[in-house]
Amino acid sequence: MKIGILVFTKKIKPESETTYESQRILKVARNRGHQAEILFEPLFTFDFDSTQNPPPVPPSKGGRINYNDKPLGDFDLILTRGGISEEPSLHTVTTDTLKNAGYHVINAAPTFSVSRNKLAQTMLLNQKQIPQPRSIIVRHPNNAAAAAEQLSYPVIIKVAFGTHGKGVFIAKDLETLQPIVDYLNIRDRNPVILQEFIAEADKTDLRVYVVGDQVVAAMERKATGNDFRSNAHQGAECTLADLTSEEQRIALDAARDFDLDIAGVDLIRSDRGPLVLEVNACPGFESLEKATSIDVASAIIEYLEAEGRK
Repeated sequence: MKIGILVFTKKIKPESETTYESQRILKVARNRGHQAEILFEPLFTFDFDSTQNPPPVPPSKGGRINYNDKPLGDFDLILTRGGISEEPSLHTVTTDTLKNAGYHVINAAPTFSVSRNKLAQTMLLNQKQIPQPRSIIVRHPNNAAAAAEQLSYPVIIKVAFGTHGKGVFIAKDLETLQPIVDYLNIRDRNPVILQEFIAEADKTDLRVYVVGDQVVAAMERKATGNDFRSNAHQGAECTLADLTSEEQRIALDAARDFDLDIAGVDLIRSDRGPLVLEVNACPGFESLEKATSIDVASAIIEYLEAEGRK
């Protein structure tokens, strides 16, 4: 098969300088006899020429999708990977155009953008009745105090867009809450999410990696020192996790309800059962492979191979 690995980074780099995940997927694909290459989103151009009547079908065959100033050509599969830091809808035009041109794009569902927007994600989790910590979306800083009182302190504060634990704060009282909310309002004027603090989790959560309809790996992440954030990028201790059947079911349900082929589902253990913190459409797996000794990259390529046979 010919596999494209679509990355959304703004910086064009040699393959050897791309992320750990992209390099691992590239290496495994080639070792299994596939043609594979990194596709950098900034090198795409799309020509929406309505003067052609009828327009070329599919558009790529008519030269409407170029990559690095040349027709993109044929790919059996294109796998989306991470690198989005801004409003995700700016990038869905790429995946949507590729899909409309007839390319088989993995992880390019409409919820691809939702998974990068914590506000939309909170709404979707609620709509799909997936258990999550109680959350309140606050659109104006003047309403933050009342919302926090409803949740009771301490409360978690989350910005709409953020990765690796950045943009996540904890407020132990109104004195610490209000300056954070006021600053975030000045910085980007986006709504914020106030979320209940799950004390019994003891600063620990679970990263569950779903590929297709399988949980391929899971790790427990425990915050270290005085940091309450249990992200690997914030120095959390990562170890192999033994999931319950309920935790596996909820992770699989979340990935399916978000219509994702590959997902990283973050769970937290509470007194009322597992709760979903976040669903990531382009999850990293460097820490996961190290913590579990599971070959996640091979699981992804095996899934692509199965998809390519359909």
